[in-house]
Amino acid sequence: MEFSAGSTVLFVGEGNFSFTESLCQQAHLKDVEVVTSCFQKNLSDRASATAQLLKAKGIVVLVDVDATKLEITPYICDRQFSSVVFNFPHVGGKMKIHLNRTLLLEFFKSAAQVLKEDGQIIVTLCGGQGGIPLDPLVRKWSDSWQIVYMASRADLVLRKVEKFEPFKYYKYSATGYRSVEKSFHQEGAFIYIFEKSPRQRRVYEIKPLSTKDIVLYNNSVLTVPTFIAHQLDRHLHSESTNVIGRLFYIIQRKFATRQHIQFGSHMIGHKDLNLKDILRHWNPDLYLKIDKRAIIFPIYILKKNIQFRIDIYMIIVCFEKDKWKENLNESIELFVINTSKTLTAKQKKYHLEEFVLDVYEEPVKNIVRTDLYHSSIDVPDSLTVFAVDIMAVAQKYYEVDEDEIWSYGQTISENGDCVTYSPYSLFPLKYVYDLSFWHPFQEYSKEEICSVETQTLEQQVNITNSVNIEAVFTIITNITQDVLVDFEMQSTYFHSKYKRRSSTLRLTYRSYYSSLSDIKAKKLHAEIGLKLEEELGVEVRW
Repeated sequence: MEFSAGSTVLFVGEGNFSFTESLCQQAHLKDVEVVTSCFQKNLSDRASATAQLLKAKGIVVLVDVDATKLEITPYICDRQFSSVVFNFPHVGGKMKIHLNRTLLLEFFKSAAQVLKEDGQIIVTLCGGQGGIPLDPLVRKWSDSWQIVYMASRADLVLRKVEKFEPFKYYKYSATGYRSVEKSFHQEGAFIYIFEKSPRQRRVYEIKPLSTKDIVLYNNSVLTVPTFIAHQLDRHLHSESTNVIGRLFYIIQRKFATRQHIQFGSHMIGHKDLNLKDILRHWNPDLYLKIDKRAIIFPIYILKKNIQFRIDIYMIIVCFEKDKWKENLNESIELFVINTSKTLTAKQKKYHLEEFVLDVYEEPVKNIVRTDLYHSSIDVPDSLTVFAVDIMAVAQKYYEVDEDEIWSYGQTISENGDCVTYSPYSLFPLKYVYDLSFWHPFQEYSKEEICSVETQTLEQQVNITNSVNIEAVFTIITNITQDVLVDFEMQSTYFHSKYKRRSSTLRLTYRSYYSSLSDIKAKKLHAEIGLKLEEELGVEVRW
């Protein structure tokens, strides 16, 4: 645990002050303004002696400090700190998980008020307490302190997790609550580093029913919710800190060392990936004129069931089919650390051929006017097109979820052969809520009532005069934006007594960037219901 020169650090719950002393001995607090504090008012002999040593070094020592009331504690409340550190918080006693969760929650809320905007809150917990997947001491999440959830209630996100290694702090003796001289096991302990959520929930300010027309590669126009258009405008393949952009770079770099490559502009398609159709709408004249042997470009395919999904493929158009078959059959080896999955590098070695979804070959004469070229230009007989599922490649190498691929704030760094990937927010929680509503009232004949009652869910969703499901999806997409993981129609039925139709939606929320607590998720859920009522005339069944 090190702190940069010029920073201000507050230690709370220090007990006997031995942790602060240990950091001082190792010069980790050099040129750092330090305030260290403990909860108890009357110090043990050892704590008192250590406090005097620290004061002699210019460190401010405070007693009788409640870590859950820092914003009203004299001296502390008037300052903003770069770091607030709480090692092994505990209310005392056994089997008091709910009280320890409350301690964490109240500490996070209080510490956030005395923390600089770019500061960090650092908490160390024993193995099994935090409730994160990385913890080797496995407990059910319901039996843990649920540290990520407690932090989210204070608008904090978990940015980093490190192993706590006691041997690095040779002066430190963790003695438990109120400095009782009784040590506890620190093996398997973790250091959790939190930061304030970087922004408000929404990425863009968009009206609920706002749509935008996008032009597809075949020059047709598709109308999508505005947020989907914004996602396409990101050009994920060119973001160097995103897993997709980094894979495009790695693959292109590998192939460019052995073969001429031209990088083409991205395309946008709809429904199925049709290589024949793509090739016929793609003009290879420019690339043939400069005599390149291969062209690589991304294509974004919009697929829709109830909601839009964007699949990303790497398209390789080559004039030397056999050589490219050899290229794709070669393995790409990476040593990857995904900080939400492991603390050590995993060897990843795959052949791109495993991710080729489709191959298509077309005679050049069918798509290129070869008479336009000078006889000295070697025009190949055929073009071969490979489609590589780049999202599947990302999921294999980096072990990311689909919604994580599109998340903001990712970091990717390389150190030799090792690649370290981290989402902005580690272990974000997922929330699933249902939303039921009555459709707008309308008159039905007896025949129509009998017909509706016997229809399948799909037929009822698309019945004439029913709520426009496209509009429902547009509202949900534009409001939830990058927080929406999934949206599905659970049920639709006709109530013969009220002569009204009711539908139930199931929405799943998660954020890999901003903090998302259950309170925020429920507020967002309620906002969707209100907008559906306002825009479509439905009646939400609260």
